[in-house]
Formats: sequence, C-alpha cells, structure tokens
Amino acid sequence: MMDEYKLHLDLYKHYLTVVATFSAFYYGITGGILAYYFNYASAQNKELISLSVVFPAIMSFTFAVVFFKLWRLYEKVERDTKVIAAAFGFERREVRALTMVLGVCACFYAFNTLILTVLSVYILCPGCRAWLAGFRGAIAL
Repeated sequence: MMDEYKLHLDLYKHYLTVVATFSAFYYGITGGILAYYFNYASAQNKELISLSVVFPAIMSFTFAVVFFKLWRLYEKVERDTKVIAAAFGFERREVRALTMVLGVCACFYAFNTLILTVLSVYILCPGCRAWLAGFRGAIAL
C-alpha cells in the first residue's frame, strides 16, 4: 500500500507537468493558426484560409471532452490517495491542485470551442453574418 501511495504522488507530479505542457502546446498552436488567419484573411485564396479556423474549434472541442473525463477520473485517484495517507497516518499532501487544473482547463477548452465555433460560422457563412449583425443590434437595444 505504501508503494501505491508513492506511485500516486509520482503520477500526480507527472500528470501536472503533462497538463501544463499540453495546455501550452494547445494555446501555441491555436494562437499560431489564428495569427495566420488574421494576417492572410484578405489573400486571394480566402476560402482555404478561412477553413484554418475550423481546426482549432474541433481541437478545442476534443480537448474539452477529454479534460472533462480526466477531471472526473482523477477525482477517484485523489480520494484513494487521501484514504491511503489516512490509513498510514501520513501528513496528507494536497493533491487537489491537479483536479482543479483539469477542471479549469476543461472549462477554458469548452469556452474556446464556443468562441471558435462562432468565429468559424461568421467567417464561413456569409448569410450568418447578417443574422449575427441583427442579433448584435437586438442586444444594443
């Protein structure tokens, strides 16, 4: 049981590092794609460049689903770690940080999905622009 406790703590440290690295990778890729789009939005092949915004939206949705599932799964590991620590009388280490980070990342990815989907629809659907403009006018009233 002691080995299991050590394994939980080692995995905790590793997973926290992986989540931070993964999030940095995601925002770097998404920022690069959006910068490319806004830089070349007026180019000749605008239709192809406009499709570049769809990929980050799909990527955000996928990551939101994965992180929501990881958030729920890691809550069980967190409970197990606390039970093991209590059984051995260890000073209980705080392992909620990873659970909180997974939850926050999942919410950010879900929010990014919403924003990028609206941006994609606005870019790719000219008819939707008029509808969104009307919606914006309705809010201003």
